[in-house]
Amino acid sequence: MFIRKLITLGFKFWAAGFFLQCLRLRHGKFFILCLILSMFFGTGCENKERECIDSPECKKYGACLNDGPNRCVTGCEPLCKTEGLCTPDHSQGLECLAKFNDCREASICREFGRCSAVNGYCIPISDEQCRQSAECGIVGRCKAVNNECMPTSDMDCIRSWGCIFDKKCYLKPGKRNYCGHLDAASKSHP
Repeated sequence: MFIRKLITLGFKFWAAGFFLQCLRLRHGKFFILCLILSMFFGTGCENKERECIDSPECKKYGACLNDGPNRCVTGCEPLCKTEGLCTPDHSQGLECLAKFNDCREASICREFGRCSAVNGYCIPISDEQCRQSAECGIVGRCKAVNNECMPTSDMDCIRSWGCIFDKKCYLKPGKRNYCGHLDAASKSHP
């Protein structure tokens, strides 16, 4: 009985050690695989982080982070899908930049009209990009002005869902134009 408890307790400490090791390395969706490999084969995760850092892909492409078995990534992946910042740049530390078609494939293009890569960032360069964005239909940001989409006339606001559902049908000019309610002090409409 004593030996059985000792073996059980030993196994729990052994398993907990591997659990903490995998947790520390933050393997995300590969956490369970990391745990299983570490517990049963004594390998799996403990050396993968170092392998990525020492790999030629790290030096050449910036793929220095481990994201599971045999997969080294740049660290730009989360920003790539949303912001279009897919290309690692090591000239000023690890920075992710937008290049070529990175912006068009990211949600920032569909949502905000920022579909063109200029100087490493996604910006709208045409009214067409802004008109195709979700923000044009929702809040009237349909024209490209100073590297962002914004409303430039009452018509941009009137065509938006903001006008239909919230009565924000009139252009409110300023540093950053927006659609708002008509107030007597700003202008009068028939």
